[in-house]
Parts: sequence; C-alpha cells; structure tokens
Amino acid sequence: MKIKSFFVVLTFLLTVLSGFCLAQENEDGIKDAMVLSNSGKSGQAVEKLKQIIGQRQGQEKSTAQMHLGFVYFKDRQFDNALNEFTGVLTVDKDRTLAYYYLGLIYEAKALSETDLQSSKEQKLKALQAWQEFLRCAAITEKKAEAHKNRGMNKENDLKLAERHIQMLKEMLGNE
Repeated sequence: MKIKSFFVVLTFLLTVLSGFCLAQENEDGIKDAMVLSNSGKSGQAVEKLKQIIGQRQGQEKSTAQMHLGFVYFKDRQFDNALNEFTGVLTVDKDRTLAYYYLGLIYEAKALSETDLQSSKEQKLKALQAWQEFLRCAAITEKKAEAHKNRGMNKENDLKLAERHIQMLKEMLGNE
C-alpha cells in the first residue's frame, strides 16, 4: 500500500511538472498543443500533436511524439503513452525522458495487474526502463542540460531511479 501511495503522489507531481515544463516548449505548434492540454483540452491537444507528427520526420517527429506521450500520461492513458514513448525510442534510443516515463508506466501497470505473472512481467519491464534511464543519463551532459531546461533536477531523478530499481528488485525477489 505504501508503494502504491508513493506512486500516486509521484504521478501527480510529474503530471503537474510535465504540464508546466512542456508549456515552455517553443517549437511551432507543439507549444499550442501543450497549452491546450494544460487547459484541460486534451482531445484537441492530441489531435494537434497527431497532425504535427504526420507532417514531420526523424527527430522533429520524435519530439512531437514525446509531447503526445506526455499528454497521454497526464490523462493516465498509459497504453497510448507507452506507444508514443516506445516510438520515440525507435528514433533516439538514448532519449532519457522516454525511459523515465516508461518506468513509471510499467510500474503503474504492474500495480494494477491482478495476474501475478503479468504483474511480474510489468515490474521487469519497469526495472529495465529505469536501468536504461540511468544508462542514458550517464552518457552526456547534453541530457543533463535538457533535463534542467524542463525544470527537472538530474541528481534527484537519478536518485529516484535508483530507488525505483531497488524497490522493484525487492518486489521481484519476494515473488
């Protein structure tokens, strides 16, 4: 129960933070979509971002997908968010923030699973996502700067990831 409460509070804080940080994005069209999302107009934001994704390629498309993943995450549409973040990683396998949110999504899915085997599989996926987050975060200072620009603190996020990894290992060891 303590773990579930921790996750609920963390999800709430990240939702508020991602909405605040993403509104600062200055790319054409994406900023407008994030303003819509932050105004409670998620449906319109999703449509705008899908339109942008259809018009862009490569890294620009990946950036729009990342934002669409944030909108879905904020609305607790975890399967849709998972698809977007996974799509981002097909273009940029070192996209730190995608792994961060994948870790949270897989943990949420594990907590909501009633089947023990499915729950274990989701925990293993969460563990892998958090480990990839740490790997990517260590790669370059550019990632740290991008994190800072989103109003996040790399050192705190690294500690958080390490706590999630430890918690998941303990949970998996008890199964």
